[in-house]
Amino acid sequence: KTVSKGKKNAYFKPLPGEIEDVVGPKSEDKKRRPKQWKSWSYEVILAIDDPTVQGAERPPDLPVHIFDLGEEPTADWRCASCYRERYATFFFGANESTDEVCTKCKKTKVEAGWSIWLPYESLPIEWQRKKDRQYDKLLGILRTKWPDCEILSRE
Repeated sequence: KTVSKGKKNAYFKPLPGEIEDVVGPKSEDKKRRPKQWKSWSYEVILAIDDPTVQGAERPPDLPVHIFDLGEEPTADWRCASCYRERYATFFFGANESTDEVCTKCKKTKVEAGWSIWLPYESLPIEWQRKKDRQYDKLLGILRTKWPDCEILSRE
């Protein structure tokens, strides 16, 4: 998580359960409702306590959104451990629903963790803003001047 402080940016180490990264939207949502990114669900990876990650001390007034992994997935699942190492291992895939162990790293579901799905409205505001910039370039430009603006109609 990065927050502007004057002209300097400070990186704060993600807390366990905080969103570490958004993998992407559900492909069925994109197909059924193209250009309606606010109606899609997003696959997210939650942060873990990683002693190798360093960051500035988090200000007490900075909002934190903690999520729970919930029940083990019964459908195909993405290994959170492999996702964190995806650029080193070049493994971007998911495991089948019947796999109790990751096919790449050989960790169990419980040991490795898994991704979860969240609807857009459940994403913390900073992640919503990132998706807004990604899918609506005009809105991204307008928000450089008016950070909380919304486009109500394009007709």
